[in-house]
Amino acid sequence: MMVEGAQDWLESLNPAQKNTVAALKEAFSQRYIKPPVLKFRRACDMFHKRQSDQEAVDQYATRLRNSAKRADMTESTLLYAFVSGLKGKLAGFVLGKNPTSLETAINEARLAEMSLGDQDAGDSGFLSNQVSEMRKDIQKLAQRYNSMAITASATPRRERSRRKETDEQD
Repeated sequence: MMVEGAQDWLESLNPAQKNTVAALKEAFSQRYIKPPVLKFRRACDMFHKRQSDQEAVDQYATRLRNSAKRADMTESTLLYAFVSGLKGKLAGFVLGKNPTSLETAINEARLAEMSLGDQDAGDSGFLSNQVSEMRKDIQKLAQRYNSMAITASATPRRERSRRKETDEQD
């Protein structure tokens, strides 16, 4: 039994869309299931999120996790996004510990936050170079996500175009 918005949606369907379970399922999917393109875009956005100067590690991790839920991201991808967005010295410290899970990275970042405090993040040592290299790798991943999103968004248009041509020929 549907109520409110769902009831209105169901009533707005034409009879052909309600005749079979398959047709109703297709109409439901078109209306309520997000296309993969949106997931790719949200995933790309994750790699652009940065920890602000006044933001604690826990606040940053929570913000990132909430965004990751909407992007349907894997934990390993979220781990890369988390570390790449940390403040300079925090990211360097976490990378030096080579975390294998997001939880480990968050714990290491908390430890670094307590140890390093608000020290200048402009360090040019070995760990900063590692952060720089990781950010380059993450940018490459983001570019791949973008190209996949563009390909995914173009595919439905091509399919509609083919269907239209087929319908016109009949």
